[in-house]
Amino acid sequence: MIITAQLLNDSKFYEKPILLYFTTDQCKKCEELYEQMKNLYILSKYYAIQVNAIENVEYTVRLTRGVIPTITILTPDLKILGIIESVDVKFIESRLRDILDDYKNKKIIGLTINGFIPEPLELSPFVIYDTVNKVIEGEPADSRMIEVYLTYTNIYKDYLKAKDKIKFQDSLAEFLLNKQAKINVDKKYLANIAMLVNYGIAD
Repeated sequence: MIITAQLLNDSKFYEKPILLYFTTDQCKKCEELYEQMKNLYILSKYYAIQVNAIENVEYTVRLTRGVIPTITILTPDLKILGIIESVDVKFIESRLRDILDDYKNKKIIGLTINGFIPEPLELSPFVIYDTVNKVIEGEPADSRMIEVYLTYTNIYKDYLKAKDKIKFQDSLAEFLLNKQAKINVDKKYLANIAMLVNYGIAD
């Protein structure tokens, strides 16, 4: 658990907001930025914690937009005081000062985020058949469509005959089918990083 009862108690007692720095193992610029941030005096006014965005996805989906790196500032009662999406250490320093000043002067009270657990959706056979038909009929397929197609062809091998006629929306979809395409995705977004890790192709 990233946020403990002891941390919340200390944050409340010392009136120091909690700073969560969302990063990933693949983000070198995130490491460099955090090293610069540690030299900022203003950081000592926060309880700063590095959070692996992939390993702690329950925090990531509730406290970020999926951009890496992201800095999220919380009150002791877990209200959001601010979210910073930047790699400019000067800008970050300025925003951290502003947020702290506004918090101390009670100009901001924070935003409450209510938790929820979404109900799982059942995938109907019609959706599967429709997706496979679109792929083999030449509709440009994204990675999700290719995944459905490959799963389907594990059972119905005859559909592999259409493999060479398939068109792709992106390089990831092509890679999933023939393992030779060069993948081009924006690695500042967590969803893309998680996807590459899931496929075992993160650098």
